[in-house]
This record gives sequence, C-alpha cells and structure tokens, in this order.
Amino acid sequence: MDSPFGHLLGAFGALASPAMLLIMLAGVVIGIVLGAMPGFGSSQALARLFPLTFTMSVDQAVIFFFAVYSAVEYGARFRRY
Repeated sequence: MDSPFGHLLGAFGALASPAMLLIMLAGVVIGIVLGAMPGFGSSQALARLFPLTFTMSVDQAVIFFFAVYSAVEYGARFRRY
C-alpha cells in the first residue's frame, strides 16, 4: 500500500516542471490582462481561451484554467468604474 504523501510528492514534482511553470505564468499574465478589461469576467475569459487547450494534455489544461480563473478574479480589482 502506497503512502498518500508519495503521491503528493509526485504531483508537486509534476507541477514544478518547467513546462507547467511556463503554462501557469502564461495563464496568470493573460488572466490579469483579461480581468482588467471592463465588462470581461472569468466565464468569458475561460470561454475565449478554451480553444488554446485543445493541444495541451489534461493536466496542463486544468492548471492553465486554474491560473486564468484566479488571475481574472485578481485582475478585476484594477477596474475603474
């Protein structure tokens, strides 16, 4: 029986790979820019960026969506109404 911590270490190792870090960075930058645009929310951002994930693996696409969603919510703070 495997330890759950062994699986966690493997997951964190996969997240720390250079490709994943680059995908997270791209998602955050795109998300902040889209979030700062007036009238553009997180659901619109995810819908617009969905076709970009067709060539990604599943774990890369999920990490990209998490990064974009959280960055859009953060970028929405910079809107001036």
